[in-house]
Amino acid sequence: MPEPQNSAEIVAFGVYEANLRTGELRRSGLKVKLQEKPFQVLSILLERRGDLVTRDELRERLWPSDTFVDFDHGLNTAVNKLREVLGDSASNPRFIETLPRRGYRFIGELRYANLPAPRAESKIAEPESTLNGVPSSAASSTAAVKEPVAEELIRAELPSAPRALIRTILAAMQIGYLTMYVFALHSFFAHNEHADLMPGFARLPDVLIWIALMSVPIRLYLLSAISFDYPLLSQKFARLFPFLFILDEIWSLVPFWIALKLGLGVTFAAVAAFVYLPFVQRTLMWMGYGKN
Repeated sequence: MPEPQNSAEIVAFGVYEANLRTGELRRSGLKVKLQEKPFQVLSILLERRGDLVTRDELRERLWPSDTFVDFDHGLNTAVNKLREVLGDSASNPRFIETLPRRGYRFIGELRYANLPAPRAESKIAEPESTLNGVPSSAASSTAAVKEPVAEELIRAELPSAPRALIRTILAAMQIGYLTMYVFALHSFFAHNEHADLMPGFARLPDVLIWIALMSVPIRLYLLSAISFDYPLLSQKFARLFPFLFILDEIWSLVPFWIALKLGLGVTFAAVAAFVYLPFVQRTLMWMGYGKN
């Protein structure tokens, strides 16, 4: 059932605060740039939290009857811009859910306040007194607000990007690693290119081959989980990351295998890129699936 409307001027959800009176949106206390139409869409959805707001209702409230615009394009643009600012996605919504061919619904948890916006940025003081060991009502209210905010802090620290794009990049990284493993195995067993090794790296091919053999099933698992958009992938990846990190950092030495062909400059640049890739992958996992 939809929740009753609230007359509060400030509506908070996650790490965001929408001031319905001034038309401002803040994230973790910092003002976020949002155009007028997307904010109007947000305001309407917040007023009707949990209830379906049809596209026809949005058209009547946002565009007067005597206005000649491409309504469908204008509304889609406003919703997409709003989702981009909120770090939300249509495929896995945290705030704005799409009901195909019908409209939209706000599904996030809301917190209301009648205080002006500057008060929302003031420092939160520790409770000065308790009664029989029970915090005061002000302290309890502060704790209730901070609990849902803590869950969203990691997302707020990371740049927002469409989840589909993040999944595409992650899948491309897994395919890239698998391609390198196959090339290494083929090169070792078919050609045995020990002649291209730099002095001092005589045992490197053996180590890399074992790493490739151990890493292939892990990469196949990650690729399948990304392809099916497994919702608990971040938790699973957090458990795999320490072991996978060691394998990837040793694997970053693979350019030395063919250093004589690449040249020293390209070799060291490639090694630096491979060293950095595990951190990129971990950050993308946080952006797309949240931090464990």
